[in-house]
Amino acid sequence: MESKEKLDAEPHKTRIGVGFRVEGETALQLLFFSILGNYSRLGLVRLTDYEGSYLQGPTVLWANLAACFMMGAAQALKPQGVFTPLFFTAVTTGYCGSVSSFSSFMVEMFEHATNTSANSGSHSFPNRAYGIMEFLSVLLVQLMVSMCSHIFGLCLVREFSGSLETAGGREMPNNARKIRKVLKLAENVARILAVPVLIVQIVLAAVYNNNSRYWTFAAVFSFPGTLLRYVLAKYLNPQVQHFPLGTFAANVFGTVLLAVFTLLARGKAADGSRLIKSTTTNDVLVALGNGFCGCLTTISTLVNEGHTLPLRKTLLYYFASIAVSFCLIVVILGSYAWTRGI
Repeated sequence: MESKEKLDAEPHKTRIGVGFRVEGETALQLLFFSILGNYSRLGLVRLTDYEGSYLQGPTVLWANLAACFMMGAAQALKPQGVFTPLFFTAVTTGYCGSVSSFSSFMVEMFEHATNTSANSGSHSFPNRAYGIMEFLSVLLVQLMVSMCSHIFGLCLVREFSGSLETAGGREMPNNARKIRKVLKLAENVARILAVPVLIVQIVLAAVYNNNSRYWTFAAVFSFPGTLLRYVLAKYLNPQVQHFPLGTFAANVFGTVLLAVFTLLARGKAADGSRLIKSTTTNDVLVALGNGFCGCLTTISTLVNEGHTLPLRKTLLYYFASIAVSFCLIVVILGSYAWTRGI
C-alpha cells in the first residue's frame, strides 16, 4: 500500500517540477521581450516627435500601429508551426503587448480633450466644446489605426505564407523548418540574455544620473508590468466567456496608476509650485508610467481579442474598457487639473 502511494506521488511531483520549469522559462522570455518592447515604444515615441510632424507628438500612435501589425503577423504565422508555444507567448504577450500601451492612449485622449497636453500652451480651442472633437479624434484615430494595422499584418502574412503550409500529414516544408530554427535560436538567446540585460539596466539606472534614466528606469519597471498582465490574463480571461476579464483588469488598473503618476509628476501645489520637487522622484514616477503602466496595459492584445470575438461582444468589450478607464482618469486627473492645475 505504501509503495503504491509513493508511485502515485511521483507523477504528481514530476508535473509540479515541469510546471515550475515552464513558468520559469516563460518568465525569462517575458523579461527579455518586455525590456525590448519598452525600448521600442519609447524609441518610436521619441522618433516621431519632431517639429512640423504630420501627427504632432509625443504620441503612442506609431507604437500601437507597429505592435498591432506584429500581433496580426504572429497570429497568421501561428498555424504554420514555426513558433514554439513559449516563443509565441514571448512575441505576442511579451513584445507586442509591451510596445503598445492602452494607458498612454487613455491619458493622451484626456490631455487632448482638456487641452492640457505638452503642446497645448501655444494654442487654445475656440470654446471648450471643441474638446469633444479632440476626444473623438484621438479615440477614432487610435482605434482605427490599431485595428487596421492588425488586420493588415494578418492578411499580409497569410498572403505570402503559402509555402509554409503543411498539407495533410506531410512533413513541415523546408522554409518553415528554417524559420522555426531561427526563431528557436532567438528563443534560446532571449533566455540566456534576460537576466544579464536586467542587471545592466539596474546598474545603468543607479550609476548614471542623467537623461539616460528616462530609458533605463522605465526598462527596470517594464517586466513587473508585463508579468502582472500575463498572470491576470492567464487566470481571469477564462472566467467570463466572450469578455477577456484579465486584459480588461490590466488595462483599467494600469490606466488608474498612470493617472496617479501623471498627477504626482505634473500636478501643482496650492502655491503654484510642483508637487514633486525632487528630480530623482520625478524620474521614478515617469519611469513607472512609461515602464510599469506602459507594459501592464496593451492595445495589441485588446485588438486581437476583439478580432476573435463576435461583433456585439467586441463592441461591448471595447466600450467597457474605454469608458471605465476614461471615467476613472477624469475623476483622478481631471478633478485635480481643474482645481489646482497640471
